[in-house]
Amino acid sequence: PADWFTENPYWRYLHLWTDFARRASFVNRQGQLSADILLFNPLESVWALSEGYFTSAVGDVWPDKAIEINNTYSEAMDVMTKSWLDYLIGDKHYLDKAEVIKSPNGGTKLKIGTHDFSILVLPPVFILSQSTSEKILEFAKAGGWVVLLGDLPVGSPQLGLKDQIIEERMHELVGLPSVINLSGEAAKIKLLPEKIKEVIESQIEMIDGNLPLLISHRKIDDKDFYWLANNSGIREIITLSIRDGKGSSEIWNCETGEIETNTYDRVSNRIQIELDFDPYEAFWLVFDPSGKPNLTEKIQPSDLVEIKITEPWKIRYPETNHIKVTSARSILLSDTITQEEFIYNNYDDSDWSYLNIVGNIRLESKWEASMFYNPDPDTKRFYRYKFDLADNPKGALVNINADNKIKFWVNGKEIVPGKHAESWAVFDTHDIKSLLKKGENVIAVEETNHLGYGWLVFQGLAHFSNGEEVKIISNSDWKESAILSPDWQNTEFDDSSWGAPLLASKELSKTEFLRMRRPNKIIFTKSTAWWRINVVPNAKYILMPGLSENAIIWVDGKIVNINNKKIILPEFAKMIIVKNGEDESGLSEPAIFYCDGWSETNLVSWLDLGLRRFTGFIDYENTFNLPNDNSSISIDLGDVSYMAEVWLNEEKIGERLWPPFTFTAKINKAGENRIRIRIGNLMVNEMGGKDDLGELRHWGWQTPPDSSFEAGLLGPVRINVTKMKLK
Repeated sequence: PADWFTENPYWRYLHLWTDFARRASFVNRQGQLSADILLFNPLESVWALSEGYFTSAVGDVWPDKAIEINNTYSEAMDVMTKSWLDYLIGDKHYLDKAEVIKSPNGGTKLKIGTHDFSILVLPPVFILSQSTSEKILEFAKAGGWVVLLGDLPVGSPQLGLKDQIIEERMHELVGLPSVINLSGEAAKIKLLPEKIKEVIESQIEMIDGNLPLLISHRKIDDKDFYWLANNSGIREIITLSIRDGKGSSEIWNCETGEIETNTYDRVSNRIQIELDFDPYEAFWLVFDPSGKPNLTEKIQPSDLVEIKITEPWKIRYPETNHIKVTSARSILLSDTITQEEFIYNNYDDSDWSYLNIVGNIRLESKWEASMFYNPDPDTKRFYRYKFDLADNPKGALVNINADNKIKFWVNGKEIVPGKHAESWAVFDTHDIKSLLKKGENVIAVEETNHLGYGWLVFQGLAHFSNGEEVKIISNSDWKESAILSPDWQNTEFDDSSWGAPLLASKELSKTEFLRMRRPNKIIFTKSTAWWRINVVPNAKYILMPGLSENAIIWVDGKIVNINNKKIILPEFAKMIIVKNGEDESGLSEPAIFYCDGWSETNLVSWLDLGLRRFTGFIDYENTFNLPNDNSSISIDLGDVSYMAEVWLNEEKIGERLWPPFTFTAKINKAGENRIRIRIGNLMVNEMGGKDDLGELRHWGWQTPPDSSFEAGLLGPVRINVTKMKLK
């Protein structure tokens, strides 16, 4: 969701997530991770190589060695996690506490508190304390497994580089038979889990199936807890082979809080268990040695009888009677001729653009200007641009934005700041036609930066009566100074001592431009705006405040009368077409559909129902017939975006926030039964409406593709009556 604030339809269902999280977290904070592997933390080495980070003029400069250490360390964590190899991380502090012991079951362990490790993984290391090197060597000499992923240390914090004790110990370490040296292998990260599994028995393996599970093993008292999470949208039955665990087996369902017993077999002294995972499902698999393995045969569903639900469905808005419209499929034409083909419902408008219909109709352009860069916080930068015009312009508009604050002047005249002059994620558009002149012109801009780095972008266009146009954009032709000079903004000021502007990198420019709205496309010719607006379900009439007096309206291809900006809609109306006259201004406020009662629809996206900017809920209702009473049924809603609540015969049977959208119930009533499904979507749709109106604070907002506004009950909805029998 866009956020968890209360306007979001997610909010009333947040308890489903918090219940899941608190149950999972409660178990996760008990006991301890059952890890065979200790990964050494090479932080001392990175600090020893960090001088360039603090002394470089440009900052954030790490030597190649430090980058290699960090990358190898990070990649080792990632590959072991994906390979279901539980590990913990230890540094000098923990290794100094470690004891080298012989395990009663054979093998050598590195014991730290209540943890016993069979393998130590050593990433590239630059320096190592003498006590740590001694402990690592002791462990390896006793037969403990050590995996080397890079260069060994050449010094210590005690004696610096060329520490002879360190060098001698590392030389001895490399030659020991229990040391697996991957430092010279190009594919050392890929080889790491393979080599580990060659020398110790893996805790868990998937012997049937292909799910990308996330797995973690905890020991709580004498019980074994396995966190199993399906990290995909695929449903699959898999078979796992597990090393540790005995006694009874249970699934602890973190969504419902229920505990379900299940069965397993023992094959070659390992647990072999079959598990059925829904998309993105996660639960705790628990083995309790005080219980006996459950040998009862599973109760399996069979003889599923599917009950047909026929379309259409009845729908209504349970919590509102009006739907706002802020944008529509639109096109701007330079002529005023009525295009007959536009007025029919079946006209293909796929090449039209969604444009705002409130205020000045806004066409988007692309940022072509270069971004000026100010690396220094709490400073100002001053910019000047001289250019010649062959004539007085017929029109001139500019888009300007900066981080954090801007002022600008045209030929010495200060421009009144726009409402976003101190809002770095939203630009202002200014009309400067009256200030430009034939001959030399000067634009001067002051950018004020507060925290971090700052930037400035300026993009405009001057239009002339002969049809020619001149771009006015920030680029390397401008001049920059960090020093405030008297009268610097005036046309007569001598800027010959100023240098070229510092430009932002391509990467930084791309990042910042993505955070901003695209600039307004500048058009100087009168255009006629056409809109095609889907009539939303249950709409009785629409209000269009501020509609042009010259506008012409069609509904489903027939011209209609406008009464005080109100258009009465015929039953089953589908499409409103507006020719908005020779004016690029839209409505004064959002159009509003007023709705009442129920209507019918097939299961389609809310976008197809005209609900592109609607955030809220829709109820779907239908009936189905059961042949018998006392029936156990399962309901699968199919594809849902994004949340669902279900009632049968006005009795609530459940709610879900993520797939699978499946529900079970018992019904005592044969014959006709009524199902009602409430679907909610996301705040992003309403935020898109705020974006259309220019009311959205744009920091962190990037206008998403239309697919992000999809919502609805897409189905197919399946209802199955289940008969049960022993396997």
